[in-house]
Amino acid sequence: MMMMRRTNACSSFSLFGLLPNTPLRCCVRRRQQNRKNHHRTTTTIKMSMMTTEQDAFEDAMKRFGIRSQIRLMTVGEKDEDEMRYGLFANGNVGWTEPGVLLEVPLDVCIVAPIGDDDDDGGVIATNKTAFDIVKVFEKRNAYLPTFAKKLVQAKTSERREMGLALWLLWAIRAETKGNDVWREYGQNWLPKDAHELPSMLLAREEEELSVCASFDPQLIEDAMQLKKKIKEMFVKFEIQFKSEEEIGVRDGVNVEDLYYAFSLIRSRAIAAKVGETPESRVDNTDVAVLAPCVDMANHAASKDVNALKKIGASDGGGMKGSLFRLVNGGTVDGGGGSVVLETRRAVKKDEEITISYGPRLDNKELMRAYGFCLEANKFDRLEIGQQRSNETTWALNATKMRSMCEEMEIVYRGVDEKTLNYVDAIVRSVSLDESDFRDDDASAATTTTEENVVNNNAKELENAFKIHALWSVRLNAILETLSETDLEDEMASLIETAEERNRKKQNDGATAFLPAVLRYKQNHIRFLAKGCEVLQSYIDWLDDEEEEEEEI
Repeated sequence: MMMMRRTNACSSFSLFGLLPNTPLRCCVRRRQQNRKNHHRTTTTIKMSMMTTEQDAFEDAMKRFGIRSQIRLMTVGEKDEDEMRYGLFANGNVGWTEPGVLLEVPLDVCIVAPIGDDDDDGGVIATNKTAFDIVKVFEKRNAYLPTFAKKLVQAKTSERREMGLALWLLWAIRAETKGNDVWREYGQNWLPKDAHELPSMLLAREEEELSVCASFDPQLIEDAMQLKKKIKEMFVKFEIQFKSEEEIGVRDGVNVEDLYYAFSLIRSRAIAAKVGETPESRVDNTDVAVLAPCVDMANHAASKDVNALKKIGASDGGGMKGSLFRLVNGGTVDGGGGSVVLETRRAVKKDEEITISYGPRLDNKELMRAYGFCLEANKFDRLEIGQQRSNETTWALNATKMRSMCEEMEIVYRGVDEKTLNYVDAIVRSVSLDESDFRDDDASAATTTTEENVVNNNAKELENAFKIHALWSVRLNAILETLSETDLEDEMASLIETAEERNRKKQNDGATAFLPAVLRYKQNHIRFLAKGCEVLQSYIDWLDDEEEEEEEI
């Protein structure tokens, strides 16, 4: 499956075996994680070239017709030879009302229909939309290669996916006159290869994917299934036999090229729906939107997000209205439509612009689509049963666990955010509770007899023992793959070594996925260890409570 970011108020969807069932979002180059946000990196640039690079980016935006109140700057820690990028506000924006930070004309973007055609009653036939989308792009840029266009305008998800991948490869590699925007963007700011793009599709199977074997073996299976599907599509559509005229790429396209293209789409594309037509008829076509510069924005936790993604005409119309205007001669100025980053709250000058890649994304989803994870991700969950059927019978009481955490001072006023996130995720894991704190266990606040309290405590203690034993076994299985007693030092050393190997970009070196997946393993160890620690405290607390009940 493939995963895309979503615009606001857009439902998630799945592309035929390739797009994950969550919003598609984008990732640039080798992704780097800092304390708060996920930051992406571009190709390696010497620090002395920083001013030149920033000027080039601003100049390119102007030539692309992109309006902005942002600039490209370095973020996070600065290595001696590398710089990591983010978008930052040029001035104060959105203080009295929502302000536009970045506006990319829709006819500059690659917009392709995805999913199967669903011609249902009042729904407009999506093949007309597909033709309009291609017409809009060709009107401003260059004519698509014949075979890529044929696939994009097909009615099945499999063909549309392959068409989108070929469209992107042609756009960033071909020397076609009129295709300046995407060729320049691809050469200067998109990640070039596996050393710059952390993707499970580009990862080395034996060394890199195998890191997940002890704690997330499903990731290995997912990567193998995706690669298998792409190979099957490559053979089915006879890509290796297509001429330059058909696919637009001089040296042809191989399977590795497709792995790269789908990695870009999985991590960079925005998922959206076309919406209403000018006649107010509904077109439910799902589209993938690749918008240059918008995809440079980094991810942040929900509370830190200061910008929202929107797509549509400047007069408030949806994408369908935008396409209609563009096909009939409209522009951005005339309501032709654009992809916009708009302030969610007031943004100060020099503040980094951050967006959400999708709601409630745990590290499993982030790794599969974007090649990075977050430390102490509050949306991570640990399974509490050997089988799914065990989970409801083993579930613990969320209210009691939170009371224990306060009494035992696991959480307290002023505790750091990481600890709060870990504890909240642990409590929600063992209780299967996803409600807001205000509603926690409201239905459980009933009067019980003293006998029921004792029996409930005994059952709660029994279940806590079961989950603790299960998590301990899983933690030990992961730790057996390491050798040193100081696990933090060993993991830090492994990550540093992997990053150095990737920087050398040798044929036998690591890809950008290796340091990313090692961080994923490191964070999972921390989460599981914290879970065992909190559960042990809960078991001790329940033991004490039971003894007090017996004395009474």
